Amino acid sequence: MVDARGENVADIFLGLDWSGIGWVNSVEVRPEHRGRGYGRAAMLVGEQKTLAGGNSLLGLNVIGHNTTAIGLYEKLGYAVVDETRTISFQDRHDHDVTVAK
Repeated sequence: MVDARGENVADIFLGLDWSGIGWVNSVEVRPEHRGRGYGRAAMLVGEQKTLAGGNSLLGLNVIGHNTTAIGLYEKLGYAVVDETRTISFQDRHDHDVTVAK
């Protein structure tokens, strides 16, 4: 996604499978452009691409402590459908949240 000056400000990477479920593999907004609506815009483009690709459901996983992202997804109408505990190689405990719309 580019801004009015043609600068790349955000990307969304989707996986569209044959079961009718699309997955957001990642949403990235350049740090200096965060808080300006580009994440929301990227998700809306992702939803359009998902529907155009023949998929009716879009889901994604997010690390549970990323409350900013979870808040964005909830504002866009996504609901939490699953939560799993995770542990890293450094023995950091966290949880992942799966949301879908």
